[in-house]
Amino acid sequence: MHYEIGAQPPSAQNVLFSAQAAAQLAPRARTVLIIEDDPLNRKLFRDLLRAKGYEAHAAPDGPSGLELCRQLGPDLVLLDVQLPGLGGIEVARAISAHDAPPLMMAISAFAGEAEAARLRDAGCVDCLSKPVAIADFLTRIDGALMGAA
Repeated sequence: MHYEIGAQPPSAQNVLFSAQAAAQLAPRARTVLIIEDDPLNRKLFRDLLRAKGYEAHAAPDGPSGLELCRQLGPDLVLLDVQLPGLGGIEVARAISAHDAPPLMMAISAFAGEAEAARLRDAGCVDCLSKPVAIADFLTRIDGALMGAA
């Protein structure tokens, strides 16, 4: 920081105001909720999304995922289809019933045409196949969120 000769340095109050104004103008990180029961996949997805600049949160099952979704109001939910107990399609239907549901993308090791149709009917905009290719995973998430902006 430099000052002109004879100029007064900014007061602490002006600096604080400037920092607050800049924070309000800066774009917020897009929030992604991952609902995935496999701990390695959950960590991989969370780490990839955080490295890309997303705010990523994760839940290990449907009920805790629904609760986190209610609390966070994410921009995108990344949803494993084969969850124990409350399955991915049921979770997607419950999220779709919200007043302003987030985008949802399913992840499945067994995504056939019939399952993909059920997922679309439940509110998912896309279905990724496991194992995921990292570049495709990130490209499709970026594309879904840019399309929703």
